[in-house]
Amino acid sequence: ASMKEEPLANAGAETFVCCTCRFRAMDPLNPMLEGTRGVLRQLLLRHPVLPKAATTQAAFKFRLNLPRIKEWRKAGQNIEVRMCRLDSYKAHQCWPQSMEFKINGRKVFEIKPPAAGHKRLDEPRKISAWLKPGMNNISVHIKDQSVQRFALVIARTTPRPPRELCKRVPLLGADACKQRVHDFLFNSMLEGSSEEVQCAGADRCRLVCPISLARIDMPARGQKCRHLQCFDLQAFMVANSRMRNFNQRWLCPVCDILVRPPVDIFLDTYILKVLGDSAPEDEEVAFTETGAWRVTARAASPAPDSDSDDGTAASAPVNGGGVRPPGDHDDSEAAVCAQPSPGASSAGSGTPLHAVGAVTSLEDVDSASESGDAAVPAGDNGSGESDAD
Repeated sequence: ASMKEEPLANAGAETFVCCTCRFRAMDPLNPMLEGTRGVLRQLLLRHPVLPKAATTQAAFKFRLNLPRIKEWRKAGQNIEVRMCRLDSYKAHQCWPQSMEFKINGRKVFEIKPPAAGHKRLDEPRKISAWLKPGMNNISVHIKDQSVQRFALVIARTTPRPPRELCKRVPLLGADACKQRVHDFLFNSMLEGSSEEVQCAGADRCRLVCPISLARIDMPARGQKCRHLQCFDLQAFMVANSRMRNFNQRWLCPVCDILVRPPVDIFLDTYILKVLGDSAPEDEEVAFTETGAWRVTARAASPAPDSDSDDGTAASAPVNGGGVRPPGDHDDSEAAVCAQPSPGASSAGSGTPLHAVGAVTSLEDVDSASESGDAAVPAGDNGSGESDAD
């Protein structure tokens, strides 16, 4: 870094998080390489990078020596530009109001001000296609209400498909998960005078995923979540990998707190056992303080067709996910439309997840992300240095 980052004077209860750590936490699907290998250049946009008098606009230049860029591209790695705010500790991608980024005199991308009444969806930009082996000259011009409130990093990243990210989520043992149920219900009892805590259904968990509306296959929950409801890990990964709003990814579908994988969530092996021991039509269970459970809701049986001439009941599929649990949010970009597989009752059943658009499974998401990692950013002309030997 060009200078030391100081803690915010008005941070309040926020915990100090350096901009390097925020850059690393920003995108679990494209993590930066470990150590100095992942940070090719990091700049705090303050003096001496910018003139002391710079306020609403500034320009700066730097050089990048990349003798192994071809080798990195062949390995599937990317070079990204990321920016964050210095007046916040959130790991959010945040561009200035406008920005022009050039490599070797060629404009690679431009950030334009958001349209009136609209919020711009900021996300990191890949620049590998425009970098050449050896020395590269970078020039940046920015405009903002305060140009000295940003940090910029040129990061070396490697794609991590959703399936691989699932494998990195830790499993919590059944006893530890059962203890969490006990602690949650015990704390709710102690705070029974608070209507906010002692709400109806606090002791219950639906076995239907609030994202996919199908029976949960891999039950997961946030480390800091204060509820028993789980969501399906694979559905969570698929939904967030397809979400266009980069800074709104990885929010718990039940309570909306940040649960960025793999460190902020865990697989609940006790709920996994409940799923295995319950019937496919069971939709909801209630827990006691000892961790024991009982079924409180089942999928409705198909009603007989009174208009049928032969008196036989009309057949209808059982829908185990017709109702979202309380507190769930309908995010059209994060929705995963799936139908429960008959007889699916435990993890490992292989139930495919049907996501938004053309993505229908983790395999499709993985292949889509792999094929798009080295793609030229939208809106650019795609011209760059040739990789031909």
